[in-house]
Amino acid sequence: MKKTLSIFTVLALSLSCAPRSENSALKQGFDDENKPDKNGYMDSLSYEALTSNFSAKTDRTPWTDTYWPTVNQGLSHRWAKLTEAVSDIGLVDFLDSHLGESDKAKPSVYLAPAEKYDLIYRWRFNKTLNADTLATLRTTLAEKEAEVSSALDLAVKRSTVGLMNKALRDNSAVLQSVLPLSRDGWASWTDRTSWSSNKYLNQEGTGDDWAWEGLCHGWAPAALYAEAPKHAVKIKLDDKEILMTEGDIRGLLTYAWANYSPRDDQYFIGRRCNLDVTNEESRGPVDALGRSIYGNLQKTASDAKVNFSLIAEITPEWLGTSWIFGVFNRQAYFRLYSIQLHDTEQKISYLFELNYLDRASGRWGKMNFHSDKLGQIQKFVGSQSAPQPTTLASVEINGCGDVNPAALHTTMVKALKVDKIGFVIDRTQSGQVWNQPVHSAQVNVKSSMSIEKALEKYPNLATRLAPGVAKLAEVNVNLQWSYEPQSPSIDYTAEYDTRYSKGSSNLQYILEFDAEGQLIGGEWGTFEAAQPSSQVPDFIYGFKKDSKPFDDLAAGFDYSGIIGQIHACSLKDQADGVELVRSSRLSYVNCEISKAVP
Repeated sequence: MKKTLSIFTVLALSLSCAPRSENSALKQGFDDENKPDKNGYMDSLSYEALTSNFSAKTDRTPWTDTYWPTVNQGLSHRWAKLTEAVSDIGLVDFLDSHLGESDKAKPSVYLAPAEKYDLIYRWRFNKTLNADTLATLRTTLAEKEAEVSSALDLAVKRSTVGLMNKALRDNSAVLQSVLPLSRDGWASWTDRTSWSSNKYLNQEGTGDDWAWEGLCHGWAPAALYAEAPKHAVKIKLDDKEILMTEGDIRGLLTYAWANYSPRDDQYFIGRRCNLDVTNEESRGPVDALGRSIYGNLQKTASDAKVNFSLIAEITPEWLGTSWIFGVFNRQAYFRLYSIQLHDTEQKISYLFELNYLDRASGRWGKMNFHSDKLGQIQKFVGSQSAPQPTTLASVEINGCGDVNPAALHTTMVKALKVDKIGFVIDRTQSGQVWNQPVHSAQVNVKSSMSIEKALEKYPNLATRLAPGVAKLAEVNVNLQWSYEPQSPSIDYTAEYDTRYSKGSSNLQYILEFDAEGQLIGGEWGTFEAAQPSSQVPDFIYGFKKDSKPFDDLAAGFDYSGIIGQIHACSLKDQADGVELVRSSRLSYVNCEISKAVP
């Protein structure tokens, strides 16, 4: 899978804004997002250290889980229908039936993972949910569901679902207090359903299929860093009891890593390609010199589009962070870029994009600005009012051409050979994101070749290499990763996880070393040809060993007190009993969740 993120959301995950060399953005050297030490690799970058063949794998095989598609309300998707919904939407029925189950001593095992968490959350923190709590919201939602059912025009249906989303957002404080996880699935679903660019309720011919979107960005790291549950878990608190199946537990771990992963422990290498590359013989748009075209811009509508390379995402000392917070009519986030136009060697600082939150609609919008001088941008942000900067006619950012294979190479050494914990790749360069947990690699480094000999034999190679290259080495890699089923399961087996661990990518790239034998860059492909984009990872990321999600009790998320405890119980060797669910006999462990201290 798959997670819809703007490139700016993905870039926010990167943590390094360290100084860079003057030449590293030219052709295929390193830039700020592709440094070979971002992954924590601190050993030698010498030719001798990096050109040994090796096979490496993680200490355990990643487990599999669905990506909890947004089209199915994410983690709010139930294991079975409890009642028949009276409308196409079903949100009111969901709330009503959840209320009914909340009053039972033993709520249904077929509730969604998010609902089960919400029940335990209320039990642990002495929260009360009754009809009065949701009365106003329910009335609004029921009215809108009826309008959706009676409307004939698709645009009206979409806009009405959008109003349901607004009602959820307007009641976010109440929902956060009593339905912190369930509201997320429905909020995402109503938001995306209202978009005119998406299919409406899976109807053909009404927009693009968005079934690929979900929580794979949570499942992939969770499968690497959290051990697979061994049993279901039975929670008893006061006079209430509920069974958390292995599927529930995997889902909650997926959610935790998707939304509360430890960002300070994360590395992120590369950038997201926002272009659907249809030509598999290329790896995204490149210029005449073979350099990746990161994007293009028009200063005015009458100007031609000019291609550019991204040199750096600047973190000036006066900002302290690569994300700039300011106010421009509404809440806004800014990002500052230093680029190099492809028709000039001049480096220019740009404030490419201002992402602002429209409080009336709840939607994020974009405004593009341009300034040739950093001082103007400083003045703009510092004064929180625009000194009339030049507005760009257009900015198109592709973000293709990553990951630099030299950074991938050191990541394989660090995460697989040394730490044996693995890492995550977005395995395709396309608009969709397919996050997969990498668990093993076979690396074969061929004999080196001097730059003189390489250019004599392959003269076209000259336009593809980083400056200062003295020695080259071709590398073949077979990378193995796990993939995910389309739908979740109530229980899993080790054989099931093994079956879904056989995804592979065959990669070819060149490592580039300078006259001192130090790694200075990498190039996808062989001496003869570039690597097809269908095999090039878009970006890679991972976390420090033993990382865990964090708590955010203000948002209703309790990892250490609920999810972490449930997961720990599920890992016990000895089960306490067996319970029949559908046709499966689920072994379970009794688990104590303590009341929160007032």
